[in-house]
Amino acid sequence: MSIDDKKLAKRVKMIDAAYTLFLEKGVNITAIDDVVKAAGVAKGTFYLYFKDKYDLLDQIVLSKSEGVIRKAIGELQKKRETEKMSIAEQIIFFTDRIIECMETNKELAALIHKNLSACFDVFLSDERSLLKDEIKTVTDLLTETGLTEREAHIHLYLFTGMISSACFDAIVKGRPFTVDEIKPQIHSMIYKLAKRDVTA
Repeated sequence: MSIDDKKLAKRVKMIDAAYTLFLEKGVNITAIDDVVKAAGVAKGTFYLYFKDKYDLLDQIVLSKSEGVIRKAIGELQKKRETEKMSIAEQIIFFTDRIIECMETNKELAALIHKNLSACFDVFLSDERSLLKDEIKTVTDLLTETGLTEREAHIHLYLFTGMISSACFDAIVKGRPFTVDEIKPQIHSMIYKLAKRDVTA
């Protein structure tokens, strides 16, 4: 195993250990000592990767959000290989996969609920982002509706923010509306976007 692989393995161990502890005990109660003990690393190692506990939390949110987005886009790409879909149908399929992912993992929904859209700032601006190609799949769909690339990024940011925040309330809190009530309205907005007059 190379040095870089070992570093990555340590970072992943700490992220995974902290994620479990944050869900079990809560962020405020979990101490850095708890994280390094659970990860099996020295405390000094922690500070080579993270500034503090809240920097670690941000990195967890980024990591988990990346996983949600990657899974949704991967499923969309597979669907497109076997089925002809309109632009609206593809965007709806993508957003529904994100919603379903949070429905099946309430703890994850609670963790990333207001941070999924904020992660796009990192995903789009960081040249090292592993999600650039995947996100381009969705932004390309949006530009086909007549949006500029910049507008497509803004729409994607707004969609994910709306979805993650609204679905958190529906899934975790159970109010003020159910997921079944929210989804048709999200679909309606997407259809309106896809039908915009691109010649205007």
